[in-house]
Amino acid sequence: MVNLKKILLKIIYLRLTQKNLIEEKLRRNLLKKLLSLFLLFVSLPSYAYEIIRDPIFENYFNSFKETNEDLNTVLLVDSNEPNAFVFGSKIYFTTELIKLIEDEDALKSIYYHELGHIKKKHFETRKIKSENNKGKKTLNNIFSIGLGILMQNADLVIASMLTLDKNLVNDLSRHSIRDEIQADDFMLNKIEKNNLNTNGLINFFKTLPDQKNHYFQSHPRASERINLLRKFSNNNKNKNSITFEWIKAKYSMNSEIEEFNKFFLDLEMGINSEYELSNMIEEPVIKYELYKKGFLVDQIDEIFLNLIEINNSSYLKLEFLNVILDYNLNKYYPTIEKQKHNKILQKEYFYFFLIGKYYNLIDKVDLANFYFCQFYQLSRSVDKSNYYCKNYDITAVPEIDSSYALFK
Repeated sequence: MVNLKKILLKIIYLRLTQKNLIEEKLRRNLLKKLLSLFLLFVSLPSYAYEIIRDPIFENYFNSFKETNEDLNTVLLVDSNEPNAFVFGSKIYFTTELIKLIEDEDALKSIYYHELGHIKKKHFETRKIKSENNKGKKTLNNIFSIGLGILMQNADLVIASMLTLDKNLVNDLSRHSIRDEIQADDFMLNKIEKNNLNTNGLINFFKTLPDQKNHYFQSHPRASERINLLRKFSNNNKNKNSITFEWIKAKYSMNSEIEEFNKFFLDLEMGINSEYELSNMIEEPVIKYELYKKGFLVDQIDEIFLNLIEINNSSYLKLEFLNVILDYNLNKYYPTIEKQKHNKILQKEYFYFFLIGKYYNLIDKVDLANFYFCQFYQLSRSVDKSNYYCKNYDITAVPEIDSSYALFK
């Protein structure tokens, strides 16, 4: 009888949300079709990592930060290879790594290893060597547009999907043994400082290939690392956090919390089973996931405002600005004017596009074209950058806006 009741409740949820789901998906599909003409002119790498922008995942690592420089430094890439690497000032984790890691302390330890590469400036050294070996002229364009990050698809115009050229990643993230030892030392220091249990990390290393491919050829052998980690290993497993289990459920459906697995499995089937979570995780997090799947199209501003109160992801703020513009929520226009000066937000790839979109909406043509000029030069869209860069009066651009320009 209980099971029948649950089935009936799910049918009611489906019927109530079906209309909104269809309308939202049609709207998003229309946006994608409108953008497809632009995408035809973007040369995409055939051998690439797809970047997944997930503010829940990204903000999770913000809780480990020691300085403001460590904020918003972690991104997720879609790959069936278990890997983590540094590219520029960012740390990238693959979805397969998230799937295989069962112990949160192991994930934290790998994060600290990659953070060690950033703190020791190993990427910058590798970049300089590559430029010297291959010629600055060859690599200049790649580095100037965010190290090969190109737009692949668009979600509400901001493009949640970006790509990284795998060949470039492999070339620039293949550190020397010396670099790896330095990063390991940094990690071990953090493991001791934060009282992390290395049992899970040891078990993870035992599953990895031992120098079977290019990635592991530049790393110390797993057996060598295991010997170093045993000092911090014990049988008292630290409990995984709720957010860690949420992320595991989202990307692998193998969380220790079965209700989370079921929620995301139901979402994939078009079923809203949020009522079964009953205060297991913050409500704004649940509402955001429902919105991303097209369930909630009313009071979207409240969904974002509530989540922003507990989430410091710069991408989340950028998404909210786009929602304000897409749904013409003009009462929040002062928010856009304020966030325009946010230094962290300015590092986001679509910052210039969204600010240009805002000024275009309120008919400030010179300012709109100024910001579009910056974006299309950044994305190396020659025709569009030529058009926008020639069609604004610099004297009409306030000095503070002009100071944000990447190209003068």
